[in-house]
Amino acid sequence: DISLDDVMGAEALPKQIAAFYETVRLFPSVPALTRMPLQDTEVCGYAIPKHQEVFINLYGCHRDIEIWGNDAERFKLSRFEDPNSCPYLSTKGLPDAASFGVGGRACLGRPLSMVEMRATVSFLLLKYEIKSVRKEKTKA
Repeated sequence: DISLDDVMGAEALPKQIAAFYETVRLFPSVPALTRMPLQDTEVCGYAIPKHQEVFINLYGCHRDIEIWGNDAERFKLSRFEDPNSCPYLSTKGLPDAASFGVGGRACLGRPLSMVEMRATVSFLLLKYEIKSVRKEKTKA
């Protein structure tokens, strides 16, 4: 049997956070962001005039093999478990995905979504027995 401590305890938290960020990396609720520089800017060799709206394709960025590796399409918890191995870090230096935006324009709902995710996952794990339908063993 699974106890409440098994799903809500300190040992479960890092895996839940890693699963959350890996899920929103692969399936962002907002697949793109827009930004507008306040001064002429250059990004990766491209000149961007001030006040020119820029479209940021999060769906593509989160699947870029130059950032996430050759297995960028694969769900892999280890991407977010270790801050030293995560290719994308938040402004606080923690493993992150840009799905909620970054900096001063980041989504204010991120903390609430984390609480809701933990509550939902914990309820499901306590209420139901979850089994894989695959015959072979898989690694997250």
